[in-house]
Amino acid sequence: LSPPERQVHTSCLAFIDVSGFSKLSEKLSTEHGVEGAELLQRCINKYFAAIIQLVLAQGGDVLKFAGDAMIVEWRQCTGEELNGGSDRPAISALPSCAGEAFAAGPRVG
Repeated sequence: LSPPERQVHTSCLAFIDVSGFSKLSEKLSTEHGVEGAELLQRCINKYFAAIIQLVLAQGGDVLKFAGDAMIVEWRQCTGEELNGGSDRPAISALPSCAGEAFAAGPRVG
């Protein structure tokens, strides 16, 4: 049995959560019955697809999904990466990506 792998690096983490998910779920269930869950799933999938595209375009990585939330990471560039022509942007990409993600989010109801 080998010990778990450990990596140490500087990064910026973002916890992205869909605000009002429970309220939206109840509303869609009331207004659309069984089809409400399918509508909600399509909406969440569309939103997550837009977020993932933005995160990856800004050099980030999606670490985990949990229901209506996700955790994403932007690792800080090392000197070697900066001098070696890495396309991974600095952590400063987070505010730009977050603003774009909010603007791109689908609106329901």
